[in-house]
Amino acid sequence: MMPCLVFGAPKVKMDLWYSSVAGEGDPAFKPTAMPTAVYGPAAAITADGKVAVLGGGMLASGRFAYYNGHQVYDPETNTWSLRAGMPTARYFHGAATLPNGRLMVFGGWKNGGVAPVEVYDPATNAWTTGREMGTPRAEMAFATLEDGRVFAAAGRVSGGPFTAAELYNPQTGTWAAVAPFPQSYAAPAAGAPLPGNKAGVFGGGITGVGAVDYIYVYDPATNSYLLPSSLPTARYTAAAVGTDEGAVVIGGSNPALGDIYLQANEAYNAYTNATSVLAPMPGYGLGGMAAARLPKGQVGLFGGVRKVDVNGTFVNSEVHTVRVYWP
Repeated sequence: MMPCLVFGAPKVKMDLWYSSVAGEGDPAFKPTAMPTAVYGPAAAITADGKVAVLGGGMLASGRFAYYNGHQVYDPETNTWSLRAGMPTARYFHGAATLPNGRLMVFGGWKNGGVAPVEVYDPATNAWTTGREMGTPRAEMAFATLEDGRVFAAAGRVSGGPFTAAELYNPQTGTWAAVAPFPQSYAAPAAGAPLPGNKAGVFGGGITGVGAVDYIYVYDPATNSYLLPSSLPTARYTAAAVGTDEGAVVIGGSNPALGDIYLQANEAYNAYTNATSVLAPMPGYGLGGMAAARLPKGQVGLFGGVRKVDVNGTFVNSEVHTVRVYWP
């Protein structure tokens, strides 16, 4: 019988990986691959401890398609199931679990930045329409704060990158503009919650500059941003997940380092403003994957995109792999 991810929290730092790919990662556990390969999906932990992986982009018969699927991973049983798909197919969107246990999907790209906010009720397996964001956007950095509000910053609209930032209040069901983000990113940064009811924004890409290593911290109490530290590796399209100490930032792309996706795995400590290098992602690097902190504290990565060599030419290819990192 395949072991599942139910072991208790480690007493020491583990710094190891598990992978659904044969021959990769620690063999003690092999997470089951996703049913459908996608890149640019979003993920959120459900009220009962599962991972909802929502939407994404995919190649269908060699042609790109937007995906509205709702794939659910159960780390207790290491199995996947399907739920009702999103009304609006999209990729590079945001997702959050609301205090009432419902899932919210917001923004994303479908032939341009989209504004629809859709809310999933697990009790009825049905979707309803929520209050739209103030600005349609995709490729934003987003994070659910400790108080339940959802932060979304920067991103891309049909006309290009921009700096607008918003906070969603689940008590009122509305979005409100907050201080604009300090940078206009042409390639997406990654967002994650930080201790103290703050949000971190990691990396990104700037026109004429390339990938950057910036770490910005947004504090809703002061409606302001700090730039307290920087990543060891500049990158965009990375994944970021909050931890007890701060966040981990994994994968992504930096063309200055080569035409590949990165395996880099680095931590930011919000208490000391220090960064550190962790065990790299096994196998090949990825970008554009969904990420979530699992109930036992592990970091799950779902889907994403890699570059493979086809007759000497590098092309993007979405994956159905699942990788789990134990900090």
